[in-house]
Amino acid sequence: MNRSHALRCWMDSYRVYLRRSTLACAAIVLAWGAHAAQAQTRSPASALRTWNPTQFAPGSLADAAEGGVAGARVAQVTDALARLGFRDGDVIVAVDGRSFAEGAPVTRGPDAIYTVLRAVPGERPVLAPEVLGVQVLRQFAALPEASRTPMRLARMAANQRTLVRDGFGVVLVPAAANERDDEWLRVANPLPAVSEAALRDVADAVRSRTSLPGSPAEDEAAVRALRSEGHFEA
Repeated sequence: MNRSHALRCWMDSYRVYLRRSTLACAAIVLAWGAHAAQAQTRSPASALRTWNPTQFAPGSLADAAEGGVAGARVAQVTDALARLGFRDGDVIVAVDGRSFAEGAPVTRGPDAIYTVLRAVPGERPVLAPEVLGVQVLRQFAALPEASRTPMRLARMAANQRTLVRDGFGVVLVPAAANERDDEWLRVANPLPAVSEAALRDVADAVRSRTSLPGSPAEDEAAVRALRSEGHFEA
């Protein structure tokens, strides 16, 4: 075999190798794309049932979107869900801070904390965001000092807005987590998008409608007036 013939054979073999490698790479990419598409299209209810079939029995959940946030609605309160504190109609939008847009839940075991949008029946007066904001600030000021935290104020303002406008608020399940700022900061900071938007509405409305004192002397007078009304007391 002369040199040119050997070179042609080698080139032919190399082309076959490249073709096979290209096909293999394409197959890998296509397989990965199919897997990613499957992960992205898996519904919240299906993701929860797959993640914990014992806790989320068939028929207990249905896909839902509350305030534009994708989640799984509790359609049947089984004994397992009742023990955790779920109510009929609750919409689960995150598990341990991981939303369904980010993929399936990853926490294992019985200690997961669920971020839930919960409907609260009843009629409420339609109040402007700035009025709600002032009401929230008064309620917040009346709380014990240890309870007056930024996270508490944020969820109070967000919930007042969504309750009046949409009839639901954000809570954590199990209920014991609701009273713990560290859990809120860990799993619901930021709040679900609809609650964050409501919080911004209230904050912007209060800020735009509040007349701020224009000088140090006016500042001092305003503080004295507030103190005489009982504000700033421990």
